[in-house]
Amino acid sequence: MKFATYLFSILIVMLASIASAQHTPFDFLEASRIANEVDRSIAKVNGLYGLGQKKCETATGVNGESVATCSVLPADYETPIIKADYAVDEIPLLVKENLPKQFVEDTKNKRVSCVYRFSVMNDNQPSFAKKDVKNPIKNNIYGDDFGRTHGLDVGVSCKSADGISNAFIYSTELFSNPDRLSARPLGNGNTSMNQTFVSENIFSLLQDNMHQNKLTYWKRGFGFINTSEKDKWGILQSTGQQRWVHNILDQLTPGTAYQYNNINGQKDDWGAFVTLAIGLQENRKFGDRCTLKINADVGVRVSTLKDTSIISANIEAKLAYQVTHNASVYLRAQSLTTLRSTSLIVENTVATGMETKSGSYIEMGATSQVGNRKDVHDSRNFYTGKNDLQVFLKVGKHF
Repeated sequence: MKFATYLFSILIVMLASIASAQHTPFDFLEASRIANEVDRSIAKVNGLYGLGQKKCETATGVNGESVATCSVLPADYETPIIKADYAVDEIPLLVKENLPKQFVEDTKNKRVSCVYRFSVMNDNQPSFAKKDVKNPIKNNIYGDDFGRTHGLDVGVSCKSADGISNAFIYSTELFSNPDRLSARPLGNGNTSMNQTFVSENIFSLLQDNMHQNKLTYWKRGFGFINTSEKDKWGILQSTGQQRWVHNILDQLTPGTAYQYNNINGQKDDWGAFVTLAIGLQENRKFGDRCTLKINADVGVRVSTLKDTSIISANIEAKLAYQVTHNASVYLRAQSLTTLRSTSLIVENTVATGMETKSGSYIEMGATSQVGNRKDVHDSRNFYTGKNDLQVFLKVGKHF
């Protein structure tokens, strides 16, 4: 008799929840679980008698977005309602099964993760060490600060949970042609020298689907290229970066770097470009902590500016080891071949770094170059007859 009374009361609650017009909707942003006696009792009855009443269903908002909506009677407020928030990729299976599939997919697709990136490069490997004043030629063997010498790269890359990344990147590189005969000692132990130069500045809007982790991927985008012989933009152009870095080095250790007087030329050309690449990738996991990512692609950049259209082939491998739940260390190797109308360049890079699960990272490495561009001052080290190594530091912060 007790059970019959109990069951009758439960059925009354169910009928009231269906018939009542005083439903109060609320939306779930990630996932919610209703924990109260009425809900658990209805679940039991549904399980026994297959009544199958849905507690949650997908509704469409005024802006067309899908939301998960649950109907709750005012009487339900008398018992606790527990709301649990989860990251999209950490929603427990039990919770996910009780949410509409469309809502889960829409929530995943709305998630955006952004990383701000910054990197600098230089061909003077021992710049932060004291030079050998008794053997200046030895110092120049490690980087003569001529040709391709300074670079700066800043940008922001945002990816959504559907695997699409969008990035805005600005990069600048300096190709210098110093006049060695103009070298003059300064009273503070430093040396000044005149130089002509070409600064290549690229503004890019790029998109790719590499985070979808499919076998094939694509990259596409467009932007603008500026090649200039004029000293402008301060720190945002490679000549300004060179001046800033050299001033700091000479403050720390006089005579470490040349103080350049930039001689402006007439060239200041702008062009637009589009770019497209297709590639293959493979991700493998070894044990619980090691992962290996390999990707290779071929691409083309078509530009309206002379000698800046390219065909490229890229291959990259990244071996990572997870040291904590949130952080990994990695070793990265890359080879990039770039064909221009007047030159063929091969750049080989080895780097090591640390990254967090959210996407923040720090990386240091070096790039060797085979071949030289003809459209800019891309000269070899005149002491060794070889191209200097380009050393770089990259940092990225997740927001």
